[in-house]
Amino acid sequence: MLDWNHPTKQSKKLKNFNAWITSFLKSEVPGIYTWAGRLSAELTDGTFIRCPLLFFPVELEQDNQQWVIRPREGADITFQQTFLLAYAFYNQVKADEGMMEENFEDINRDSTVFRTALYQLLQNGLVDVHFNPDNYRERTDLLQSLHQRRI
Repeated sequence: MLDWNHPTKQSKKLKNFNAWITSFLKSEVPGIYTWAGRLSAELTDGTFIRCPLLFFPVELEQDNQQWVIRPREGADITFQQTFLLAYAFYNQVKADEGMMEENFEDINRDSTVFRTALYQLLQNGLVDVHFNPDNYRERTDLLQSLHQRRI
């Protein structure tokens, strides 16, 4: 945690972070992803999971001394493969190859259209995921620590 009473320490930590992120971005890292569609589920064996549903490829750029996240051109949105494989394994069903290979390139990026298409993909796939009105909200909730919530 930053000690706001010591601006020199704060400035040094921010400069170090800025140097680290700049070197990270210049490296040959395959990419940065952000996620959407947080799932909370209980598998048939009683295992409780909480994870993202989709990964969105992004670029992190500095614009007027502020870091900005922008969609990465030429990279595909994907379902989280680990979730799909765990779902298949723990529920003893075949992994949905269509969902594993889905890249969303033919789906309109308008928020409501995208979520509707996602809902239809999930309904037609082998993964039993239930949507509710909260899935169509136009707002982002801040994540709370797990110890602050009841699981």
